[in-house]
Amino acid sequence: MNYAGFSIEYAPTRTHAAATIIIFDNNRNPFEEKTVLFRPSLPHSQENRFARDKEGFEQVSHLVENPLDLLAFYRKTYYPEYDLAHQIGKEFHLRTYTIADSLGEGTYLPLVKQSGAIQPVWLNDYVIAYALRTKSNQKPVYLALGHLTSKKNVIPLTFQFVQEYRIPEIVRLAKNKSKQTLREKLHDLL
Repeated sequence: MNYAGFSIEYAPTRTHAAATIIIFDNNRNPFEEKTVLFRPSLPHSQENRFARDKEGFEQVSHLVENPLDLLAFYRKTYYPEYDLAHQIGKEFHLRTYTIADSLGEGTYLPLVKQSGAIQPVWLNDYVIAYALRTKSNQKPVYLALGHLTSKKNVIPLTFQFVQEYRIPEIVRLAKNKSKQTLREKLHDLL
């Protein structure tokens, strides 16, 4: 089974972006990595946010040579109205979910300090995500179920990719590669 992480990062000017997919094998070793630097076709705005992110996914995903069984999307801040994982999963028939560093909306009960603590995140009487403490005494990450996934399968998978950092490697490596590509390529352009 191939697990993959996806991240898209924008330059401060929002005129360029880098999108990365990294595919891992069953032993959690990365074996395929694709990154593209591109100029989004739509201007930066809240209304265009989803379309710009989807454009980045489409630019990089057609370069991937191996099939994807499950795709985790990285988000700095999770907002349910911009749930790219769910839409991409439906459109491309993939199992997907989102791992976010922070929460834009919603509330949850306090978590205990130990690794493994979990609470549902509520917004308007609906569970929109789960707050999950991946490392003891550190802030949680937020998991939002995408397409064809459940709490039962994404939580153990997320923990399989937790190593030194609280952000799981499945998305942390993709995020770092996108940021690195932006720094290197944009420096060359300037």
